Order: sequence, then C-alpha cells, then structure tokens
Amino acid sequence: MKVITFFNNKGGVGKTTLTVNIASYMALMLEKKILVIDADPQSNTTQMMLDEVSWERIYSDGSTETTLLSYLDPVFLGDSTLDLNHEPFPNTDNRFGVDLIPGHPRLSLLEDKLSNSWNNCTAGDPGGFRVTNWVKSLTNHFKDDYDYIIFDIGPSLGALNRSILLNSDAFITPMGCDIFSLMGIQNISEWINSWETIYKSALNVLREKHPSFDYQKYQVNIDISDNYYFIGYSVQQYITKVIDGERRGIASYDRIKQEIPGKISKYLSGFLPNETSMEDCELGDIPHLWSLIPLAQSSNSPIHQLKKSDGLVGNQYKIMRDYAAVMDSVCKQILKNLGEDVV
Repeated sequence: MKVITFFNNKGGVGKTTLTVNIASYMALMLEKKILVIDADPQSNTTQMMLDEVSWERIYSDGSTETTLLSYLDPVFLGDSTLDLNHEPFPNTDNRFGVDLIPGHPRLSLLEDKLSNSWNNCTAGDPGGFRVTNWVKSLTNHFKDDYDYIIFDIGPSLGALNRSILLNSDAFITPMGCDIFSLMGIQNISEWINSWETIYKSALNVLREKHPSFDYQKYQVNIDISDNYYFIGYSVQQYITKVIDGERRGIASYDRIKQEIPGKISKYLSGFLPNETSMEDCELGDIPHLWSLIPLAQSSNSPIHQLKKSDGLVGNQYKIMRDYAAVMDSVCKQILKNLGEDVV
C-alpha cells in the first residue's frame, strides 16, 4: 500500500477534479483498491463524490457520520492517539468506485494543534512526534485493505499539509498556466527542504532525550528518506482565442507553459524517486472540459463514467472519451513512477 498526495501551493488549478477522476479511473478501469481521504477543510472532494442528501447527513448538528475529524477527535482533546473505531464510506455509496473518508470544515482548527506539536518535536517531545505523525497511524491501520490511499489537500503551506506530506510516499502537483503556479513550485521546494531539515534535527534530540522510545509502537517515522517523492505534474489547458476563424494560443499563457518543465526540474528534481526522470513526471495536459465539469459535479460522477441519463449529449460524448484516454495515460504513468509494471 502506498500513500499519494495531490498538492499545489496554488489553488484554482483543477486539483480536486483531477484527484477524484484519477482515483476513480484507477479503481474502476485499472482495478486498484483505493481509499480517498479529503483533508482539505473546504471538503470539495466530498462534495464532488457524494450527493447533497449525504452532505446534510454528514454535516448536520449532532451527526455521527464518519469524517476525517472523527479519527482526529482525540487530538483536538489533547491526546496523541487516533480514534480508529470508524469505517470509511464504502465505494457502494458513490459512483467513483473508491472508499472515502470525507473532509470537514473544522479541520482548519487543527492547524494550531499541529503547529504546537511540531514545535514540541524540535524539543524532542515524544507526544509532539506522535501527533505530527498521525497520518502514519491512520494509513497503517488501512494498509492491508487498499493498494493506494490518496489524499486531497488544500493549497496551504501549513501544519496540516506538512503532517500529511511527511508520511506520504509520493506527491503529484497539478499546474495551471499562470505565474502563481510557477511561484508555487519554488514555495513547495523551499518549504519541504526546510521542514525536512527541522524534522531530522528534532529526531536527533528525541534520540538523545529518550533513547528507549519505541518508534514502531507509537508510529513515528524515523526514516523520511523514502517519503514525499515527486512523481508527476499535469498542466491544466487554458481557453484559447478564435482569431480570423483560427483557434490560437494566448502568448502569455504559452510562455508560462514553456517555463513549467524548467521550473519543475530546477526546484523539484531533488525529490524524484530513483530511476525516474523528469520526462517520466510529465503526466500531460489536462484538457479543458467545458460543460462536462458542472455536469459531472451535478451528477456526482467521474467524468469518464458520465451517461445519457446524466444529461450527456452530442459532442460531449467525444470530449468524455478523449478525457478517458487522457486518464488512461496519466494513471498508467503514475503507476509506473510508483514502481508498478504496467501494460
């Protein structure tokens, strides 16, 4: 089982749409057992995958439905453990073919708790390490049930996302053709390098203060050298202009798109897995889908599974088929970058 996180410091790049559709294609078409965890306080993944009736049931006052917050509730109360007595929403509850742990808006309140725990790590505090490594406890709980656990996280460079990436095997960065996406790449690199240095130093303090600490028992990551590998990026296509009957690119967008591979190589090549090249990480362009996005959202369906009964008509069938072909290529390249033999 491996943990993949979809992350970009820049919002509005189609990250959540891409995440849920990749997860669905892997599950339904490539027969992988997938758990999706919505760790973005905005809970857009949950809204895409489940209908409004489910939202009301999950988020109403006094609800006992499982969300990511259910597992983390002890952390809110000052404990270092998780409440693992919960079950994800099964794949029979959605059209994506994946199990789901829904997000919750109150996850944003976890930032202070995790920031304090991070500061405690630097002082060699075992409780700080246990809370900071909550993802390891959660994903190890499910390690025999899934091939891949996929996290969708928000664009923040905060403590919540740091704790998730710390115990992710790999991350994928969806991109847009804008200057802020380019700046986001540099931010990601500097941020990860900084907290990697801090975490390794904190581990040395922990070893000195608590030489008999049981890292395995308390699910604390002591070897982060095989974590948070960069395994791919995609570029969201922009809307071109029609000039004299010919569809043409916009010069500023074209220029930025040409800069993306160089920026990725400069700032993220240090996170590549062994035997994976920058060319391997070019997952491809994600086409603009026009009306298919709102159609998929209103139907709570993956794009490659849209049907006539969802309102699919005319040329939309071709757009859907083309998108499915893109998903096939993207998903197989991701699996190859993760070390799978893919036909």
